[in-house]
Amino acid sequence: MNKKWIVLAVCLAIIVSIVTYLNYDKIEEFLENKSWQLADSVATIQLDNIIQVASGKNLVVLTNDSIDFYKDTDAVNNSLDIVASEIVTSCSNEYTAIADKKTGNIYMMKSDTKLWETKITGEIFDITVNKNGYVAVTYSQTGYKSTIKVLKASGEELFTTFLASTYATDVAIADNNKILAVAEVDTEGITLISKIKIIEIDNVNETKSNTIHEEKDSLIMDIEYTNKNELMVLKDTGVMLIDNKMMISNIVEYDYSTVAYSIIENRENAILIRKASTGIFGTESVLEIYDKDNKKEYRLETTPQSISAQNKTIALNLGNEVVFVNTNGNLIKRYNLGGQLRDIKLYDNGNMAALVFKNKIELIKI
Repeated sequence: MNKKWIVLAVCLAIIVSIVTYLNYDKIEEFLENKSWQLADSVATIQLDNIIQVASGKNLVVLTNDSIDFYKDTDAVNNSLDIVASEIVTSCSNEYTAIADKKTGNIYMMKSDTKLWETKITGEIFDITVNKNGYVAVTYSQTGYKSTIKVLKASGEELFTTFLASTYATDVAIADNNKILAVAEVDTEGITLISKIKIIEIDNVNETKSNTIHEEKDSLIMDIEYTNKNELMVLKDTGVMLIDNKMMISNIVEYDYSTVAYSIIENRENAILIRKASTGIFGTESVLEIYDKDNKKEYRLETTPQSISAQNKTIALNLGNEVVFVNTNGNLIKRYNLGGQLRDIKLYDNGNMAALVFKNKIELIKI
């Protein structure tokens, strides 16, 4: 019995050796180039007039005379005939809110279908939408430093709040539609003061507006609600989390001079690029991924030129290639670049990437 197994093992080894010998070049190329890691381009959108690209469930492309919506092919799913020089967008789940900064026109899309449009008077600074289609628009109005208007998914206006002495740096709406969070900065005094205020959407009386955090000499740059309705806060000195009981904990703190990028745009993690060391061949860096309990790392031989994140996927533009890493710090795919990349946008829950060049957009399946 043992003799039979020995003969079988020898025969198998001979077969493997023959197959390896006959396919040596292919196997060597496979191992050296790590072709199993290479992402595929599923389509190329050829455009000569790309102004701006945004993303959510679908890809949103602003050209000279329209806003076009794409999925995973170069075919346009839907278009809005709009002439705009600059838009702001926000995407969550299937909803995309689009605002023309100069004209004040606002459009609400669900997937690639327009639900409604409206217009406000004043220059629009920003717009945000939650996963249920509730929208907050930040804009200018005479006599106030910032004005914020909140609308339902149907387009019905809920309320408007006015900031007379502070500027709104960001706003966020909880996924339960109950709370509007406003990040503010007061620049009138000698010391910079940042605040976070919450407003109960169901009851917008002044008594229901409450400042839950305030600190000096720190700038709040972004706030995002997680799927647990906890508020993530990105500052120039770190990232903190405010839970449902208004308890504050620091996820990560840093000296901003040691950090190349810091984002919370996937609404789950604090993601940053920390400069590790500088040598004759360039600057090494580390991708650090935090949640409130864990930290993951992925080491890089150079500092990325840009970074983007959606859901569990992080995209890093390294100049000659784009690397896709998951939030566990593991490499998913890489894509070799054949030209100067202008921007990266992740969409379709992080399963697709749009690589934006001067005259084309490559759609990458991750």
